[in-house]
Amino acid sequence: MRVRSRREQPRHLSGTDWHNAKTQASSAARWFVITMGRLPRQTVVSWVETARAAVAMRPDRLALFGYSHIPSQIKNQRLIEAEFLPHSAARAEQHAAVAVTLVAAGYREIGLDHFALPHDELALAQETGRLRRNSLGYSADTCRTLICFGASAIGRIGQGYVQNEVTRDFYIRHIAAADWRHRRAIASQTTTACEPQSSSDYCAISRLTCRQSVSPTDLIRSVFAVQMSVWRCWPRTE
Repeated sequence: MRVRSRREQPRHLSGTDWHNAKTQASSAARWFVITMGRLPRQTVVSWVETARAAVAMRPDRLALFGYSHIPSQIKNQRLIEAEFLPHSAARAEQHAAVAVTLVAAGYREIGLDHFALPHDELALAQETGRLRRNSLGYSADTCRTLICFGASAIGRIGQGYVQNEVTRDFYIRHIAAADWRHRRAIASQTTTACEPQSSSDYCAISRLTCRQSVSPTDLIRSVFAVQMSVWRCWPRTE
């Protein structure tokens, strides 16, 4: 479920809309609210208002995702004037204000951009060191394999990471032709799950995103490992 600031979306959400959304979601055992930041004309006040409205529905988890402005790749974004987008300092201020609002409401900060109630599986995973970060966000699932479906989806296997075709038309065309090749793949030096004592490239990145800390040695090894992976996958001419 996505919730955008009332001042930024084309159609304002009425009180009835919020009630219906809460009623529909409350029937699920666990539900998740995503609020969008970095929107045109967005302010600290407007995003905090959105966060408070989301908290009133008491979801188990919330995420603060940021709008990515890449008009060179997404044509309809060219209709948005860049001057109305918040600059870097404003984005940081907005994110910090919303984070304070959610923590004050009883949510625990999970990683870089997620929040969860103390009883939620993500919060428990963070306490026990089982928290993982994948292309979809944070997860308590420690499975080593993530199979991806859909255009641009990113998956993980023992040998590294794979990504499907980015554009929907190309992806549909490949599926129709029973062509399961991926658009790109990046090899990883690790074939095991991320353990605290491991110093693989994946684990260094995982510790940084899940715990906000990593040793300088592991960080240097991570950068070197990623560079080697890119070099191995780089097209070569004979």
